[in-house]
Amino acid sequence: MPKPPAILVVDDEPAITETIQEILIAHGYQASTAKDGLAALEQLEKDRFDMVLIDVVMPEMGGMELLRQISLLYPETMTMMLSGYSSIKDAVAAIKLGAYDYIAKPVHPEALLFTIERALQFKDLRLATRELEWTLKGAEALGLQFLELAPEVEEFKVLEQLRQEAPQVEDWQQLAHLFLEKALDLSQATRGSIFLLQPDQDELTCAAQRGLDTDHNYPSGGSPAEGIMGYVLQHGRPLLVPDITNDPRFYDPHQSQPPRSTSFIAMPVMEEKLWGIINLSDRQDRQPFTSRELFLIWLLARVMAEILSMKKQEEESRRINQVLVDTKSELDQMKGYISHLSKSVTIGLAVIDQDMRLCSTNPAFAKLLNRDESNLIGEEEPEQPRVLLVLDDITEFEQMRQRLAFSEHLAILGKLSTCVVHELNNPLDGVMRYISLALLKRDDSREVERYLSEAQRGLNRISQSVRSMLNLSQPQPEIKARSTLLNQLREAVKILMFQANDQEVEVTLEMSPGFDNLMVASDFYMVFVNVIKNALNAMPHGGKLQISGVEELGRMFIRFKDNGEGIAPHNLEKIFEPFFTTKKKERGIGLGLAICKKIIERYGGQIKVDSLVGQGTTVTIELPLPVADRCQKL
Repeated sequence: MPKPPAILVVDDEPAITETIQEILIAHGYQASTAKDGLAALEQLEKDRFDMVLIDVVMPEMGGMELLRQISLLYPETMTMMLSGYSSIKDAVAAIKLGAYDYIAKPVHPEALLFTIERALQFKDLRLATRELEWTLKGAEALGLQFLELAPEVEEFKVLEQLRQEAPQVEDWQQLAHLFLEKALDLSQATRGSIFLLQPDQDELTCAAQRGLDTDHNYPSGGSPAEGIMGYVLQHGRPLLVPDITNDPRFYDPHQSQPPRSTSFIAMPVMEEKLWGIINLSDRQDRQPFTSRELFLIWLLARVMAEILSMKKQEEESRRINQVLVDTKSELDQMKGYISHLSKSVTIGLAVIDQDMRLCSTNPAFAKLLNRDESNLIGEEEPEQPRVLLVLDDITEFEQMRQRLAFSEHLAILGKLSTCVVHELNNPLDGVMRYISLALLKRDDSREVERYLSEAQRGLNRISQSVRSMLNLSQPQPEIKARSTLLNQLREAVKILMFQANDQEVEVTLEMSPGFDNLMVASDFYMVFVNVIKNALNAMPHGGKLQISGVEELGRMFIRFKDNGEGIAPHNLEKIFEPFFTTKKKERGIGLGLAICKKIIERYGGQIKVDSLVGQGTTVTIELPLPVADRCQKL
């Protein structure tokens, strides 16, 4: 059975803490108390809490300072402020520091319990959003190749058919309507719209809509910096809101009318560039949208971005072809003028084809060769590349150029000689003097050693000067920065350490030295993040995660071993199937391991999972040793 949420009540008045503690325990929560901010930090260091209720005014450490410390040290922990001296200014300050809400004393039990329930729901939403973002980042490495993971899935068939049909639609607005209809079907939404960015403008225009009126949640156009679409476009990430009334980013409890739609999806249409945004709301069954619908719309947006990019390239190609046609027409008009001009110049001009045959010449060219012009021109081959050949008598000019180059060479040689003499003369003089002194003191070994050391120092200086001059003439190539397999694994561990510390999970990393020298593609970073995240999710109340890497028989083995809940045998056979998950529907869509498997197989490797219920799970990634060469080819 899952543990009930743990809540810490921080207040310097015992009567208040005891009352709130009794209310929370009576409604199924675990509740602890602390008398001030310092005591609360000690509690947080020892135990894990889902939420902290904080009094604003306390001795030793005030509530605002405690809120800052919790936001920094325990970012996953929800916080809520309590105060008998409430003000809008304090409430705004608390929200900016990370508090979910601000409640005035005396606290009413119904309002307190309702706000706590909403805050914990928002925490689950935040965790689900973070996991979904990691899934989408992993899917980015595969792009639309992801459709190949499960071609038998009905939704994937719809998307693949859309990829075949959409290029045949010429009009952009008809194309937007086609994609909107498919998006509504895939998400079971009843209302939606597609907005596209105008070329060379910072404005959105509605290209397609269905079921919307003048009161819909989305603006009908204008600047992308406005509203919910502005939030999505600014962050460049998909947005899934199961219940807007439980999301402080968008919900205003003081607005005159409640929102018509409480659950919606906003999806940016982007590949290498941003094309627009897809908005969906109001599911047919009146249920909130889930991560599965969001992922399907993400794939649809990728298909749409691919088609829009292809059509843009086609338009650009047609435009370039038209420019070429216009240019050819202008060149044809200039031919007569050029022909007349070529006959009047004294420089020899000739056109030759790729086989070095003369196609045409001017009189000056034949005169310079002392040949008849009619005897020089051969048969022309149409539609062959041609080159203009210029012939001139430059005997006198070449003689002058050679004399000038020789003079410049002498000047450079003089400057270089002066530089070399200046750089080498002083240390060379010192070397000679120290060697002479060493010969005079040949009977005194210590003096001889000292003089020879000084002479050696002078010779080193001469060597450095010569090397510097050589380096100036032979610059070294740049060394490009690359990432090793060990560095990517360390970065993956680092980014998830907040979650590990919050869950009291001990993480150890032991890798053989060869992993620090192996340069690989950045795809493996997303694989490591997904595997570590799954291990942490299996240990919500603490545990150990051991990460090790060894080289055996020409292959590399990276193992992630945890002592978490384990995986049931009937689920172990399905964990690599797309959309299979044992998590709550709102917490995952079952794509992380499917993505990892696809990425690893691209480099000739494999991934396997061994697990026992109640004892833990071991994930083993096996890669061929020349994986770096495969990465470079891919």
